Amino acid sequence: MLSAKALPQLVGSLLGAFVASAIVGCGRNDGESETDAGAEPGPRPADAGVCSQPHCPETLYDRSQFGGPRRGVEVDDTDIYWCELTAAEGNVVRAAPKDGRGPVRTLGKWYDFAFGRSLVVDQSHVYWLRPEETGALIRVNKDGTNPATIPLPGDSEGQRLDIGPLVDAADAVLVATHGCTHVMRVPKDGSPTSLWPVSPYSNAGATTGLESYDQLIYCANGPYIHTLDPATSTVTEIVSGQDHAGPMSRVGPDLYFANDDSLPSETNERLAVLRSSASEPADLGGAFGFVGRILHDAPRKTLHWVTGLHWAVANVVTYQLDSPDAPRLLFDGQDAMGSCTSDADHIYWLSEHAVTRLKKWP
Repeated sequence: MLSAKALPQLVGSLLGAFVASAIVGCGRNDGESETDAGAEPGPRPADAGVCSQPHCPETLYDRSQFGGPRRGVEVDDTDIYWCELTAAEGNVVRAAPKDGRGPVRTLGKWYDFAFGRSLVVDQSHVYWLRPEETGALIRVNKDGTNPATIPLPGDSEGQRLDIGPLVDAADAVLVATHGCTHVMRVPKDGSPTSLWPVSPYSNAGATTGLESYDQLIYCANGPYIHTLDPATSTVTEIVSGQDHAGPMSRVGPDLYFANDDSLPSETNERLAVLRSSASEPADLGGAFGFVGRILHDAPRKTLHWVTGLHWAVANVVTYQLDSPDAPRLLFDGQDAMGSCTSDADHIYWLSEHAVTRLKKWP
């Protein structure tokens, strides 16, 4: 049975998914799209209410006249990139200067495979997935020019795999299926893709976590977290017995991850860690809601995340790595309908009709 606090999040997720599909028909439209004209006013407070913290959420780009930002969001040194649902253009990938002053440009069409990690941005290109045939990785220049299509391998019957999150891996993009049943390494130059079976278990739902550290690929879903060594194709089950392990962040030798452990607590979602010196994960406290991605800030020795999906009850949360304290709520009552990312100075997330950021402190 759902708890009273879990129900609003589930309703928010279902309504968000319904609205998305109703507006854009799953993003199957193709064709050229336009760049928004004119300058933007720059960052402004996201909420007119009282804010008692050193810094407060800001609206970087108000998208209410154009569509709804969803799923993936990434940043580089100068720009921010996100996926957006629109009635006029379908599902499109946007980019804009991260100072909030525009202009907003369109890079191409994306398809909603229902996962938060939907974009990869490297020094020269932006990457996302499309559904044609057995699926494809799209690569474009950061101005949207020179699009290239890299086909993905299918299953044993030549059908498209249930592809999910993607992450950067230097000269390749890693793609996992929902549930970690397979992981593929797609070279950015179009060389042959490698495909490995990983988890023997079926997709448990919720979030599939995918990360790469020190030549090992980590994939989490449901009760399990597995590692894959691409050099030897060796798969190791390193965590079991969880309800919904998902997003991960490795700090040194220790693996932090979000888990819905169904304990009677402030929230069902928890933060846990598998330390290199332990054989079982340790619970670190409530995560204050559904976690789609964990962001590591090494200089500040912190983890951050933004819970969602909900337009009124999302939270911004921090965990101090060098403190025994549980995760701490920074802001509640936020609007988060997509993933989050960060750079040295800010946390960024996608609101229902805006791209939002929060300046870090101290």
